[in-house]
Amino acid sequence: MKSTIRTTILVLTLLSCQKRPQLPVASSSAQALQPVDAFWKSFQSALQSPSDTFLLSHIQDSLSCTPCSTGSTLSNQQLLADYRPILRPDSVFHYSIYPDTTDTDTLYHINYTIDCLDCPEGTYNLIFDLAYRSERYLLTDIFTVP
Repeated sequence: MKSTIRTTILVLTLLSCQKRPQLPVASSSAQALQPVDAFWKSFQSALQSPSDTFLLSHIQDSLSCTPCSTGSTLSNQQLLADYRPILRPDSVFHYSIYPDTTDTDTLYHINYTIDCLDCPEGTYNLIFDLAYRSERYLLTDIFTVP
């Protein structure tokens, strides 16, 4: 009898330790954001390239850039020539993507939380807006939130 109980406990213990296959996570929103995430990583990599062809094809011709301190819109060429460091934050791989869908467009907010000693809250958000138009992503705005 004791041996049967020991055997049963041993079998149950071994079965409970067996690695079970994990079920796929039902996160359609995360899967829907994968192409945006892949594009943003390609965009960040292209910032290190000497050629601006890829970047210019994915930045709107003129855009608003609050942290650029220009006070108005600037051209995509001016953005790359004068404000390239803004496009590549120190925390380049730590960001969140938030979709915002309207009747005509889907806008994606790429949000970085940046540490800032001079800021009242100790951080600020640097946000890049991407629109999906004509089968491609376009950077349309860059702004900060205190």
